[in-house]
Amino acid sequence: MTFASQPYLFSFETAHAEPLAFIPLGVRFYLDRCGMRLTLAQWQALPEPARAALASPEPSLDDGAARAFEDLLEVHVRAHALGVVERQPPAALDELSPRAVPESVVSQAAQHGQERPSQAAWDGLSVAQRYALTKLARKARRSDDFAAAAHEFGMS
Repeated sequence: MTFASQPYLFSFETAHAEPLAFIPLGVRFYLDRCGMRLTLAQWQALPEPARAALASPEPSLDDGAARAFEDLLEVHVRAHALGVVERQPPAALDELSPRAVPESVVSQAAQHGQERPSQAAWDGLSVAQRYALTKLARKARRSDDFAAAAHEFGMS
């Protein structure tokens, strides 16, 4: 896993006054991939440099990247006495393959008056972009962040 000098954030995430006040989607990707659940209170208890370090790797399906993220998170959890990080089964990330646009993404796009995302457009997205749209579309209610992400990724 390579760590960037800046946190890996989408433009719509940086629109917030304090982009690292909430758990960025890149961090959520690795938490899901590793089967870990970090509460917002635990995230916010981390000092800003620790949050930036955890947010710096680009989401990847590489197993080594997931292990490196998990190791880094455990170092920060211990160093900052955050308590226990809840474990859960790692998320199945099948919907991140370019084989088909998930129905949740199609439904969320329709709620925003957008056309059904084309297979070609979905295929052209990175793993991180597909994860962001899938994560933002998971709830049935309309998500303004979904609309911003779809626009940023050229899907609207």
